[in-house]
Amino acid sequence: MAGSGSIIQGGLPIFDGKMFDDWKIKMKAVFQFQDVAEIIETGLGELSSKATNEDKRNYRLQQKLDGKARFLLYQCVDSQIFNKISQAETAKEAWEILIKTYGDHKQKTVKL
Repeated sequence: MAGSGSIIQGGLPIFDGKMFDDWKIKMKAVFQFQDVAEIIETGLGELSSKATNEDKRNYRLQQKLDGKARFLLYQCVDSQIFNKISQAETAKEAWEILIKTYGDHKQKTVKL
């Protein structure tokens, strides 16, 4: 049985460039299950030069969650799509690349 801190056992949804909206819904569920949905939505904050030890601890936790979210994204796309997001520095940035590349396409076509 998978705990909240473990990676999902079984198959993860793999995005191959088709049916983005369906994959996105599945990924949002994966992100929530893995406790990284917030980091995908809000991204990493910045650490102030006057940060307390607790602020630093929280920032390190956020970095860890961001790494976990990026790992999930990397595992859930095929190699061609991985190349598009591999240079992103945060999970939010990688997610936004996917949204801009695949999510808005349908809306732009309808507007034209």
